[in-house]
Amino acid sequence: MTKHAGSQALAKERIGAILEREQATGLTKVKLALRQPVAGRPCFELRCNLAKLGSVRVAFILDGQVARI
Repeated sequence: MTKHAGSQALAKERIGAILEREQATGLTKVKLALRQPVAGRPCFELRCNLAKLGSVRVAFILDGQVARI
C-alpha cells in the first residue's frame, strides 16, 4: 500500500465491504490460498477490484463470523 498511501483508508473500507458481501453469499469467489492451515484454520484468497487502485488479492482466515486479514 505504499504506492497509494493516501488511499489506504478507502482500500480498507472497500475490502471490508467486499468480504462482508462474500460471506453473505456463501464465499462463491473464494479459493484456498495455502495448503497448510494457519492457526488451525484454512487460509482463503479473494481478488478485489478497488477501482482506481486496481485489482488486489486478499488472503484471510475465518474465525466464526470474523475474517482476519
